[in-house]
Amino acid sequence: PFISYLVLSGGDPMYSALDCIDFLDKLNINLPIWIYSGFTLEEILKDNSMSLLLDKCDVITDGPFKQELRDITLKFRGSSNQNIYKKIDGCWILDV
Repeated sequence: PFISYLVLSGGDPMYSALDCIDFLDKLNINLPIWIYSGFTLEEILKDNSMSLLLDKCDVITDGPFKQELRDITLKFRGSSNQNIYKKIDGCWILDV
């Protein structure tokens, strides 16, 4: 009851997309999945294996961290070039 999301992060999960898919299938949980990636949403959607992993997710924080754009006032991201998208009815919507 104290867990709200499963978060995939650190060492970009998109580099191991197929392994992450296998892990999630074996884990078989009923939690929303939040993924952090240095790739942009557009880049992910162009790659078959990354897109398959994204299909299993509900929220994504995308884009590389950029020190020169660091902003500690932002929630759930480190630099202003990063975006948060939520999947609503199968479509990725920018969360502002």
